[in-house]
Amino acid sequence: MTATSACRRQAPRCEISLAMVTSWHIANIVERDVCEHRLDQAYINRGNDATVQDWQIMRDMVREKNHPAASAGVTIGPPRRSRP
Repeated sequence: MTATSACRRQAPRCEISLAMVTSWHIANIVERDVCEHRLDQAYINRGNDATVQDWQIMRDMVREKNHPAASAGVTIGPPRRSRP
C-alpha cells in the first residue's frame, strides 16, 4: 500500500506534519551529498524558504486562534526560563 492510496482511503482527512516534510527534504539533501558528492544549494534554499513560510503560517494561525487570550494580557511564545 502506498501513502497515496492510504490517504485516499482516509479522505478527507490525510495530513503530513511539517516536521515530517522537513525531515523528508533533509533526507534528500543528505542523500545527494552522500551519493553524488554535491550539495544542491538551490534545493536547500527552496527547502529553507518553504519551511520558514510553513512555520510562519502555523505561528499566525496560533496567534489568531489565541487572539482573545492575547488581548486579555496572556503572552504567546516559549516559556520564559527563570535565571539561576
